[in-house]
Amino acid sequence: MNKLPSEDRFISLLNEVTSICKDGNIARRDWGDGFLVVGDTHGQLEPTLEALEISEDIELPVAFLGDYVDRGPDQIMNLYSLLEKKVERPDDILLLRGNHEDRWLNQTYGFYLDLIQRYSESVFEPLDNFYDALPVASVISGKYFLVHGGISEYILNLDKVRSLLPCDYEYQ
Repeated sequence: MNKLPSEDRFISLLNEVTSICKDGNIARRDWGDGFLVVGDTHGQLEPTLEALEISEDIELPVAFLGDYVDRGPDQIMNLYSLLEKKVERPDDILLLRGNHEDRWLNQTYGFYLDLIQRYSESVFEPLDNFYDALPVASVISGKYFLVHGGISEYILNLDKVRSLLPCDYEYQ
């Protein structure tokens, strides 16, 4: 089992990646036709590490479509591994926001409890800021449209996607 990062290191990495994520709601990348796409990993560290290794071995960028936490046994390490790689390879690692990049869902599906058992509540503001900085969609090479799980029938063009606001919940 991998050793969990210290709270300070986790928060520092969240803040660093938040400052890197400057795409707004739509990340545009010119990766040609060669890139990997990875769907929900939900705290399953092994598939995440395998995808990262493949992408490095064959020198391809990789887009992760969200849902990095909740449910799986290695939620913190899964997210931490993605954060580290985003810092190491900022142009080749794309992290999108899925529906589980949300504090309310984290409270419902287990990530909140996992964090609170290991860290203080100080992690939540940087985590929320990180979530809010993630794009919800990506256009790769002008021809591939990537999102986590689909889009509403009421979003008819990219301008609507650009104008989406982060979820705003009252936390209790």
